[in-house]
Amino acid sequence: MKYPFSIDVTKEGKLRCIFPDIPEMGDIVFENHADIADHGHEKFSEVLEKHYRRMGREVPKPTRVHKDEFYLYVHIYLQAKILLWHRLLKVGISASELARRYGCSRQELQRVLDFSRSTGIDKIEQLLLRLDRMFDLSAAPLP
Repeated sequence: MKYPFSIDVTKEGKLRCIFPDIPEMGDIVFENHADIADHGHEKFSEVLEKHYRRMGREVPKPTRVHKDEFYLYVHIYLQAKILLWHRLLKVGISASELARRYGCSRQELQRVLDFSRSTGIDKIEQLLLRLDRMFDLSAAPLP
């Protein structure tokens, strides 16, 4: 999952990443390109948590990334959470009901769903990224 973006320079000389699919990212400014690289994923997941999950909204799917266009690769743990969140919304059950079915507390499930928290699979992904590979995740119906 990759979200395209462009970079706009503010009057103050700071950088703003404009995501056509996630307009709320335009509210975030960065000091420089290194700041985008260091904190872009963190800010992206915080925006998704605040403006989509907490508001009960579906996260928009990314549009196609064109050649020579900037993009943010969404880490696998966040892709998985987005897919789970979309499924939860589509099925129409509450987080409390899913927690009951799974046999955990509502608080534990909320931590799992929280877009701003990483999970264990991210360590494997970081190693793959260093080997020039990435996950491509999808959720398929059971047979």
